[in-house]
Amino acid sequence: MKTKKLPLILNVYRIWKDSLLSNVGYYVYHTAIEFEEIEYGYGKIVLETDNIDINISPEDDCGIYEIPPMSYEDGEYIESLVIGHFDKNNKHLFYETLNEIKKKYLSSKYNLILNNCNHFTEEFMVKTLNKKIPSKYYSVYVKILDYFKHFF
Repeated sequence: MKTKKLPLILNVYRIWKDSLLSNVGYYVYHTAIEFEEIEYGYGKIVLETDNIDINISPEDDCGIYEIPPMSYEDGEYIESLVIGHFDKNNKHLFYETLNEIKKKYLSSKYNLILNNCNHFTEEFMVKTLNKKIPSKYYSVYVKILDYFKHFF
C-alpha cells in the first residue's frame, strides 16, 4: 500500500510592483511555504497598540505567521510551485523543522536585505527537501548588493 504524499508548495508574490526597482527591471518577491492548506511566511509583525509601548517576550516575538494559501495581502500573487512532498507518515518532520527555525526568525530580527521571507523559505526548503528557491525569485537582493558593492 502506497503512503499518501503531501505537497510542500512555494507561493510567490510580487511586492512593490510600482517601485523604482521595478521600473528598471528588478522585481522584489515575497515567498512563503504552503503545507496542509496553511501558508507559512516570515516578516516584521507590527502590533497596533495605539502608541502604547509593549515589551514582547521572546516566545511572542515569532515572525512566522500563518494565513490561508495565496492570500498574502501586501503583494500580487504570481504562482505556486510544488517543491517536493512529505510522506503522510513523516509529516511531523515539517512541523519539527518549523519549530526549530522559528527561534531564528523573530519579528524583531527581520531585515529587508539580510533576514527576510526568502531567507526563511529557502532555509526551510533546504533543511526539509534539500532544495532552494528558484533564483529568479531570490536573486534580486544579490543583484542589488552586487551593484552597490562597486561604490564602497
